[in-house]
Amino acid sequence: MNTLVRALAGIVMAASLTPLLAEEAALRIQDPWIREAPPTAEALAAYMKIQNTGQGMRILTGASSPLFGHVMLHGTRIQNDMAQMFHLDEIRIPPGETVVFEPGGNHFMLMRPQKALVAGDTVPLELEFKEGRPIPLMVEVRKGAEDSHEHRHH
Repeated sequence: MNTLVRALAGIVMAASLTPLLAEEAALRIQDPWIREAPPTAEALAAYMKIQNTGQGMRILTGASSPLFGHVMLHGTRIQNDMAQMFHLDEIRIPPGETVVFEPGGNHFMLMRPQKALVAGDTVPLELEFKEGRPIPLMVEVRKGAEDSHEHRHH
């Protein structure tokens, strides 16, 4: 009887987690990377694409990494012919949509690196969502790719 009760409890628990796991599986992370910076850099930036293949809205609220003192969501806007960064509290990813984090646009601002990173290194990064568990990634450090992304005071 005890075995039956444990089995039923396990089934109930698994069934209650299924929608959460399905929503987490509905996120597709593509091409995560960090631009290599000089060893004395106080901040780096991470980029990627996040596709929501699920049925519900997903809300990215932040990220963290043991290799950085703090990670923030940032956007970039052009004002008076100058790129300015601004903090984002969250980024909404509607069903069927892809949000692109790229130089000159939305990005993850990686503050106070714990060590110098060079091309070829990998960095653990955990994406935090309003609903569901954090999603862990390994992000590759690459030499400057695509456009230049200068960080200015904001």
